[in-house]
Amino acid sequence: MRRSSQAANMDALRRVGICAVVASPLLASDAHANEPTFFDRVIAWFNPNKAAPDTSAPDATPYTVTFEIAGSERSVRSAVTDASNLESLKRQAPAGAAGLIRRAVADRDRILAALYTEGRYAGTVTIIVAGRSPDNATTYDAVNAAARRTGPVPVKVLVEPGPVFKFGAVHVLDTTGRRPLPDAPTPKQMRVVEGEVARATDIAVAERVIVDTLRGSGHPFARIAAKDLVANHATRTLDVTFLVQEGKVATFGTFTVSGTQRLKPDFVEERIDIRPGEPYSPERLAKLRKRLAEYEAIASVRLREADKLDPNGQLPISIEVTEREPRYLGFGANYSATDGSVVNAYWGHRNLFGGGETLRLDAQVSWFDRASDAVPDGDPFGYKVAATFLMPGIYTPADDLVAQRLGFKVILDITAMKIPFASTVLVSARNTVARKQPELTRFMHAYAEAVHYFITNREGASQVIAKYTKVQDREVLNYAIETDAKAVQRSLEVDPKGVELILGLISKSVPQAASAKPEDFYDARFFTELKDSGFLKRLWAGN
Repeated sequence: MRRSSQAANMDALRRVGICAVVASPLLASDAHANEPTFFDRVIAWFNPNKAAPDTSAPDATPYTVTFEIAGSERSVRSAVTDASNLESLKRQAPAGAAGLIRRAVADRDRILAALYTEGRYAGTVTIIVAGRSPDNATTYDAVNAAARRTGPVPVKVLVEPGPVFKFGAVHVLDTTGRRPLPDAPTPKQMRVVEGEVARATDIAVAERVIVDTLRGSGHPFARIAAKDLVANHATRTLDVTFLVQEGKVATFGTFTVSGTQRLKPDFVEERIDIRPGEPYSPERLAKLRKRLAEYEAIASVRLREADKLDPNGQLPISIEVTEREPRYLGFGANYSATDGSVVNAYWGHRNLFGGGETLRLDAQVSWFDRASDAVPDGDPFGYKVAATFLMPGIYTPADDLVAQRLGFKVILDITAMKIPFASTVLVSARNTVARKQPELTRFMHAYAEAVHYFITNREGASQVIAKYTKVQDREVLNYAIETDAKAVQRSLEVDPKGVELILGLISKSVPQAASAKPEDFYDARFFTELKDSGFLKRLWAGN
């Protein structure tokens, strides 16, 4: 019985959370210092011993509330009762007749908003307090009289939900000439498809989709300027028109970093892979924030976009960093007469030299109270000491070079071992390959020429790489070209053993990969054509 009660409470809590989001603009109309907060009500869901109505407020006016909702749809009834403050706050008596009347008046808008979330735009809500409408001038006296005469004041909520409305025409227009927006998402992407139930929550989702789509196409200041909702009661459809202000297309401007204390000032700046002048993209900002937050020395990262473009039409970005405490310490112990006892301790530093370097020291001591039956002569004591040091960023050719400069030695060069592995692949749908074989053949010729240029023209390749990576260090560029040139397959052929190795690696998580054939995953016709036509032989003649 207790378990089912908790499950019911969780269901109720989820309904409260949904209602709080949908009807939040209407909450302010019924806020009183003597009424509980939202979190107070949440906690009350888990209280198995419901308290009696709170009459501690001055001139407290207890009441009872009943709902009469036409129809029997559970979702509508739940939406109405969950939205009602008369229901959720009924154990918190309002202060005086005025407080009860204000609560009743505010409930009408809250319940109507709840009906909109169910796609019902022709509903009516009638609330009767002590036999009268809360708008009636005599209701105040009637409430006081009822409270003195019979105790709790009777409140009745009558709801006629009305019919369900479906989405009709949906338009996304610009604000200047009210013309269709060319880059607008489709109704399906906005979840406002004609003929589907016209829920108010879906309209809110559509607004976010429109803004996110425009921001993703380079409009950082895109916003919904207004929206027109027209309910046709004859056809029971809801026509929606979004008026959108796109804003200018922008590029990234300068990045400024603040909040670093123990980290070196340039630690964050060096890890910003977005250059001024590149197209604005919220997705790239999100990836940057996620990548920076992965460093142990950083507790949080907040990216703030400027509220206007700079004179160059670029959008400045501010990065606010909060650092974690650099040192941490911990210990633990476990005692068992049968499995032995263990005591362990550790100490760590998240920013050892100011560049995000991490160091962790672990020590563990274990012992058995009695000799093991399996190893009677074994030492009952054991210990383990470990030290882990990590330096951020050693994974690119440039960082490999830095590691060499710092004295690190190459222990194992996997490239030199010539292990077949499909690390870089060109992917296309089979129907595209069938329809566009001539175009793809020309593309493969151009790709082969690009590989030839990369390997044989180091100066030209350095200039191309420097242009797109913004790396100007000549030694780093030469090292990157030399490293990658060793791994490039000049014939562009796919080695079946390389695909087989990948299938073997993923077979533990994808069992079907164990029985798959490598030949099913690549098309050999294009590199076969390169070889049989003599193109590769002519291309690499003399090299």
